[in-house]
Amino acid sequence: MVTPDAYTIAEIAEELRAWLALADEPELETDVSDMMHQIKIRSKPFYDTNTRIAESIEAAKNITERLLIDLKGLRDEFHKTDLKCNEPTANGTNLLTDGELEHTGYGGHGVTVSMYT
Repeated sequence: MVTPDAYTIAEIAEELRAWLALADEPELETDVSDMMHQIKIRSKPFYDTNTRIAESIEAAKNITERLLIDLKGLRDEFHKTDLKCNEPTANGTNLLTDGELEHTGYGGHGVTVSMYT
């Protein structure tokens, strides 16, 4: 461990003068505009993909709402013919994950209606 008395006043003065000399030097400007331009170019596909995903999710939500309304009309027709059915539901479940259908990784929006006898 260095104690304050390990340095002479002359050594401390010399160190301070060295630091003061650095303060007189002009600061170098850092221009990163070329690098930022390259980052923007290379990240564009990523942001474009995220935008398309967000737009697709919103479209899926809108289609789900419209389909739910249409299937309520189908439910009414089932009732007219005494066919039993459940209420159409927007359950957001990927129907291909249940039963014998192959699992897919697509979507989280959907509408179901079941008719049974």
